[in-house]
Amino acid sequence: MKNLKFSVRLSVVSLATIVILLSGGLISLLYHYATKHSVHELVESMMEKISHHTIDKTLSYLHDAPVNGEITEFMFTEGLLQANNFSQLERNFHSILKANTQFVSVMYGDEISGNFIMAKKMPDNSISIKQILRKGGKAITTWKHENKSFIKEYTDKIEEDEKGYDPRKRSWYKDSKAKKDHIWTDVYIFETEKKPGLTYSTPIIKGDKLLGVLGIDIGIEGISYFLGKVKIGKTGKAFIINKDYKIVAHPLYEGEKFHELDESHGDDEEDHEIINSIHAFREYAKGKTFQDLKVKHTFFEHVHEGEEHLNMYYAFSGHHEWMIGIVVPEDDFMYIAKRNNMIILIISFVLIFIAVIIGVVFSRKISKPLSQLGTEMDNIKNFQLDSNIEISSSLIEVEQMAQSFVNMKKGLQSFKKYVPADLVRELISMGKEANLGGEKKTLTIYFSDIAGFTSISEAMKPEELVLHLGEYMASSSRTIIDNKGTIDKYIGDAIMAFWGAPAELPEHAKFACRSALLVKSNRKELEKKWKETGKPVIKDRIGINTGEMIVGNIGSDNRLNYTVIGDSVNLASRIEGLNKYYGTEIMISESTHALVKEDFDTRKLDFVAVKGKATMVTVYELLGEKNSLTKELKDHIALYESGLENYLQRNWKQAIENFEKSLKLRPDDLASEVFIKRCKDYSENPPPKDWTGVYQMTSK
Repeated sequence: MKNLKFSVRLSVVSLATIVILLSGGLISLLYHYATKHSVHELVESMMEKISHHTIDKTLSYLHDAPVNGEITEFMFTEGLLQANNFSQLERNFHSILKANTQFVSVMYGDEISGNFIMAKKMPDNSISIKQILRKGGKAITTWKHENKSFIKEYTDKIEEDEKGYDPRKRSWYKDSKAKKDHIWTDVYIFETEKKPGLTYSTPIIKGDKLLGVLGIDIGIEGISYFLGKVKIGKTGKAFIINKDYKIVAHPLYEGEKFHELDESHGDDEEDHEIINSIHAFREYAKGKTFQDLKVKHTFFEHVHEGEEHLNMYYAFSGHHEWMIGIVVPEDDFMYIAKRNNMIILIISFVLIFIAVIIGVVFSRKISKPLSQLGTEMDNIKNFQLDSNIEISSSLIEVEQMAQSFVNMKKGLQSFKKYVPADLVRELISMGKEANLGGEKKTLTIYFSDIAGFTSISEAMKPEELVLHLGEYMASSSRTIIDNKGTIDKYIGDAIMAFWGAPAELPEHAKFACRSALLVKSNRKELEKKWKETGKPVIKDRIGINTGEMIVGNIGSDNRLNYTVIGDSVNLASRIEGLNKYYGTEIMISESTHALVKEDFDTRKLDFVAVKGKATMVTVYELLGEKNSLTKELKDHIALYESGLENYLQRNWKQAIENFEKSLKLRPDDLASEVFIKRCKDYSENPPPKDWTGVYQMTSK
């Protein structure tokens, strides 16, 4: 099995097999949607039949009120009932309540006197009679109860006429009187029973004279219990709303007490299903009038909490501007289809799983070595050639590719010893080709050199010196590279680097200065280790300059060196050498200082013309990040720079005094000593009148 080889073609066949098996999923999907369409048609038909039945039942429930109203109106107009004969009215209303269980109360208000009589069905189905007579500016209320226990709650009372109940001021009375015809009120919560209902009222007219208004209160609770018995699927619900989308009746179940329900309040999940259905219907019916919706039933779907629901709304015919609404979760009808669909899917997935296992076995033989090759290629792109991953494959083509890659990598590992890896890595990442040529750019150049390297080298064996120097070089180089610098070359014990090429770096001067400070900080950490191991301490000096220079591939067609050339490069080298003269560790030019003065603390050192140059340059000592200096060091710098100012003004005595004070704060400051000596020399041998303070250096 180890030597068995497979072709790429076989692997492709395996993948094709998996795609074919996945077609089972497509078949399952088509089956699902075909079944869903059929189920929706059946559910729509069933909902329509239930809607007709519920509407008929509701209208029948309400029908008795108009019938009794017409009979009572007839008895009034024919003189069989007298408006002022409360005993006669009491018996009639009592019999109406007994015969119609859905009625809550029957009442009559007199137009002339404002007298009122009401037969009211109590919670225990007993009947109580309420009478209100108006005499002498008083409203006298009396109660007669079949069940005497209600006397405590419903008691007789006498009130001022204007404070007593006046039926003529109630909407059921006023609306019927104004229309001169029977009316139905909207559903509302009866004040005494705290249950929903509506009122049928009709005017009692004899001749052209309005005698009063008859009203019949009907409880909706009975319709709600009927709606609770309507079966639609497993959990479907029927309910009634008016044209304003307010709930008229909703399902109540045996033993369940009525609870108010509107679009913002609901006690349980079933209530929320109704409310969400109404909200979905409101959105669905936007722009349509109630008359538009009466033309045909409305059937639609909506999603609530990730579950699809089927909805139907059907308008009542006749007087009532109501609609029967039905909402049912789709799963109530689709569960069998979904179960069958799930079986198909499970079978499909079992087959797919088997195919995947087979495919994984073959694909790993392709993907693993190719993935390793890809990783290794990325490493080569970054010129990282140190990994030793062994790539092998049972596939002939991949095995040949891996072997060719290993041979190429070995050649590059040898080549790496002659080429600066960091520079090549940068060029590769930028997609540049190494061609002979250069461009003029403003960059920041960095030179470092080890102080007293000759003495160090003489005190150590060559192999020890190489390792010791390598430790310092590695630390410094790593710091430069981490801070986006490009190392140009190592010149014996010196490092040459620059910032701003080949990658663009707007703040190249800032990165160069920070690198110098970090090199110094890291070197001090190394010093502790060197002292503990008895190795000589390495002290380095750094010079930094910013300016225009030529950067590019310098050399010949056969051998190139990506480097920088120009006066700005030479100046950086000279500045590095000036550190020895002033006893400093890091020195920067005025062009660099102009770019970093807001980020770092510096000391203005001198105005010099380096060897081989007549042009003056102001040089600065780089001391640390901004606001990182101690007060003592700040005072030292202030005294030194005051001395430098007096030096320029030829105030030799005052300058010496300033430099001596600064020397007391920092006794090892060679720069202060240099200026004290220089001022004393000039006080005895004054410089020429055209002297500008520039000091001409005679050595590098």
